[in-house]
Amino acid sequence: MHRIYSNACYTIVMAPDVQCPESVYFEEEMPQYGNYARWVTVFDFYDSYWMKRSWTLEEVMMSKRILMIGTDINFFQHSLHTTTVPSVVDNFSSQLLDFRGEHHGQEGSVNQALNEAHFRTSTKPHDMIFALANTFSHMFDDIDIDYETDIKTTFNTFYQHIGTEDLSILCFGSNQEPNHSRTKQSTMDDYNLPSWCGVAGRHTADFVNTTIHSQLTYCIDVETMHMNITTNRYWKIPIAPYIRGCFSTLIYGRYIKDTFSKLEKYIMAARIRGNWTDLISADEDTVLQEWSTNMRIASTVLMTHFYRRPDDPLSKTRPLSLTEDCEECIVLPILLKSYTADIKVVGNNDFNRVIDKYIGSYFLPVFSKNSDDDTEKYKAVGIYYLGEDRENSKSPTFNWTHFVGMDDSNPQKNPEEILDILFENDHYDVPREFII
Repeated sequence: MHRIYSNACYTIVMAPDVQCPESVYFEEEMPQYGNYARWVTVFDFYDSYWMKRSWTLEEVMMSKRILMIGTDINFFQHSLHTTTVPSVVDNFSSQLLDFRGEHHGQEGSVNQALNEAHFRTSTKPHDMIFALANTFSHMFDDIDIDYETDIKTTFNTFYQHIGTEDLSILCFGSNQEPNHSRTKQSTMDDYNLPSWCGVAGRHTADFVNTTIHSQLTYCIDVETMHMNITTNRYWKIPIAPYIRGCFSTLIYGRYIKDTFSKLEKYIMAARIRGNWTDLISADEDTVLQEWSTNMRIASTVLMTHFYRRPDDPLSKTRPLSLTEDCEECIVLPILLKSYTADIKVVGNNDFNRVIDKYIGSYFLPVFSKNSDDDTEKYKAVGIYYLGEDRENSKSPTFNWTHFVGMDDSNPQKNPEEILDILFENDHYDVPREFII
């Protein structure tokens, strides 16, 4: 079926639980969507029963165009990644439809599908695996999965295979809002999967290209499902919780979520007007809020912690998004480059938009010592955000080069060179094995 969806002119979706908004909504203009009615309808479809099923994830992610039909309303949408035809920007056009896209080498990355899959339901647990295996059919030519295999073996076989093929599976962060509520409710809690599968958090939504350091090797033990990583390069860093993050002990409740949202909207509005904050002279609270905004834009997950080396200026602070609180963590030389679409308006209508270019954002996976036992085992707990690779950036401190004191250097380097620069002073004579 995945070939049918990917080659179809468009896919028709029947979602009878979606109904036409009140007529007054069509008269109220809304930036980016044209009118309030379309905004309501898009999110009604996104919250519909159709969007909660595992099989329909394959339908929407493989299709280039889609016709959504509700009880008394319908609309077309197409992927912005494979056409120059303008459209409104929503979850369907910018992320879900044709997730592989021309820019992504016709394959896509595992994190893109898991961003949705871990929050969907199915009549049989096997169905989620079948849907994902079809979506990444190029990875499963030599593996048989059937309903006769017990569910634990099925899940282990699937995750062991995609974890070996694509380490973008490590590109995940927190699934908690600042007020401690879950962003989305996971459906994966019953399967006892290892931490590196990312089921304790939420994967990032954009395509990720993965590069490992030449001195790093890894494998996944079929029996234990441990990911064994061996390397002589790594960071061991102390981190602190972000005051507006989900692990802060200072503020609770809806107030913090509302305050967070208002601050982010203020920052985005200022940037649209060309007013970018000078992080060199800004105070700590401002620097952290700016990085919190950057983290969400680049990864769709929220900042929970931050790191700044002793004696470094505030502008070299970097954010993390973690699934659990810790005071110290390990960062390994696995470079996760995420491609975020930079959208521009076409013509005079704010809702007619196309992708202008892709901005590269760099992340590294984060691990913490397993506190549940006395062994030298670790958990995969999230990502560390290095920064962007924009040339002529309006805020050069957001580039990864600023973190390593190379502001005058072109940030667009090959991934192997970036890893060598990042871990140049953090290598050891004896390689260390990390059991995840």
